[in-house]
Amino acid sequence: MRPEILAFPVDDSVFRADVARGLDALAEAGDDNRYPSPDDLAALLRHSYRNVTISVRGDLGSLGALGPVWYVFRDRRVRVGDARRDRLYGALATARSAVADSARILDRSRAATRAPHAKETKTKQDRVRRPPPGG
Repeated sequence: MRPEILAFPVDDSVFRADVARGLDALAEAGDDNRYPSPDDLAALLRHSYRNVTISVRGDLGSLGALGPVWYVFRDRRVRVGDARRDRLYGALATARSAVADSARILDRSRAATRAPHAKETKTKQDRVRRPPPGG
């Protein structure tokens, strides 16, 4: 059963999206009989968030809950907001996004050049007019 995810800090939408994407990727790649563990998700997220910690809600706290609940902490615990740290995580997220976008563009470009309908283009040197031989 897919766990309910409570991600902290709550105002970091990029982190929440990364957690959801990571959980989806692990579920798709995993065994149909076993849902990914918190340790699996933490290992995946540590590439981008080295201080990530995941805690599972205990049985006592789960009274009345419909399924498992995972608390995912970007900074090991709930912290008071820090504009510098948030700016750092924002810059890192922007950089990761730019790298991923570039990789997708390069992949599409490579695929387009390998496609059977791709036309050969002339190089700049081929387009330069050359004087006829002997002239």
